[in-house]
Amino acid sequence: MNRKITRIVLPLALAILLLGGGIAYYLFNMSHRDVAGSEVDLEISATELVNTFLEDVPAANKRFLSTDGDSKILAIRGRVKSIETDFAGAPLLLLFGSAGKSDVLVQLQAGHAIRSLHIGNEVVIKGAITSGAGYDADLDLYTPVTIAQAVLIGNQ
Repeated sequence: MNRKITRIVLPLALAILLLGGGIAYYLFNMSHRDVAGSEVDLEISATELVNTFLEDVPAANKRFLSTDGDSKILAIRGRVKSIETDFAGAPLLLLFGSAGKSDVLVQLQAGHAIRSLHIGNEVVIKGAITSGAGYDADLDLYTPVTIAQAVLIGNQ
């Protein structure tokens, strides 16, 4: 009886392990979305972007997500509030959003030169939304709209 179970369970466990490994390998090597090389779907100001999420999240999702669930590629105009780098050295910009509420956090692609940027500059970035603005009543805290894979396409 014990040998019969081993003959069934061992090959089944090996098949599941191989299938899981194949799926993980596929996902790891899957090509990433080229935001920089993609066409802009929508141009919007940072303030309008934040306000759209704070007023009506389902409407914002409908407006900023494509039919496959990915974020549309946005060109966002805004004024630089702060310039920092993340733990990997990639530049992070914070754009002024809605007065006294939420802002737009922009994660620029690694290696993106931002030497010419200064706080207060008017910029246009191209990127994809990873999360919308929100308000946590328990913490009395606004969360920013997060834009990832962004590139700087204009600076004044």
